[in-house]
Amino acid sequence: MLKTYYDTIFFLKIKSSYSYLLRGYWSKQLIAICALACISFMSCKPESKPKEEQHLGPFYFGKYTDYFWFKPGTYWIYENNRTGELDTCILTSIERDTVTMFYEHPMFKRWFTYEKINYVIYTRHRFGYVSYSTASGCIDCPTMDTSRVIQRDFSRGIFKFPWKQDMPYSDYFPSMQVNGITYYDVYRFDQELDEGLPNWDESKLVWGIINGTAPYSSYYWARGVGLIQIKYKTNLKNGMDSAFWNLKTSQIVKY
Repeated sequence: MLKTYYDTIFFLKIKSSYSYLLRGYWSKQLIAICALACISFMSCKPESKPKEEQHLGPFYFGKYTDYFWFKPGTYWIYENNRTGELDTCILTSIERDTVTMFYEHPMFKRWFTYEKINYVIYTRHRFGYVSYSTASGCIDCPTMDTSRVIQRDFSRGIFKFPWKQDMPYSDYFPSMQVNGITYYDVYRFDQELDEGLPNWDESKLVWGIINGTAPYSSYYWARGVGLIQIKYKTNLKNGMDSAFWNLKTSQIVKY
């Protein structure tokens, strides 16, 4: 009777140990199955689509080179038609290159290649030197404007290309006279609150809000010559115009 009791106890211990081992075995198997399921799920997950590649350009100056590309030593002499003062502006340095900008968006990759030009002009009426440069454009904008802009220190967009007939605040003239000289293929570009104008004596700046700033101004460019006139005014359509700079004479040294 006692032997039967001990045999029963031994059997129950063996059964308990076996059940424990069996549970451990199935737990490991369950973990392994879950791991395999996760791996399988991850491997079956669709791959993300490659980003759209946008290659914009290259955009070159083309015919618009004729408005800027002159050798150092080129000079322009301007006259203030109200005061008679003269200002000699000398091209001291110039560089031209093609650059590529890159931007990566969550949805696309963008490469933008364009030709740029940077040059410096000495003038005694604007800080001694005026820097002209090609703006790069909004590389991270969803829809990118690929037109190029020439900026002059604090004046942005004094020349924009390619020029379009419906471009606001701009105009084109097949010919135009300044100081009795006829210039051809002239473009006009308008500015608001232009801070890049020459510094004149405050008593001579009738329409300026502050010295060197005009409510509106216009830049006129002629093919093969460059900047031939700057006007400032109170209103773009019907206000009084007063020529701020008139090109009196120039010496153009071409490449």
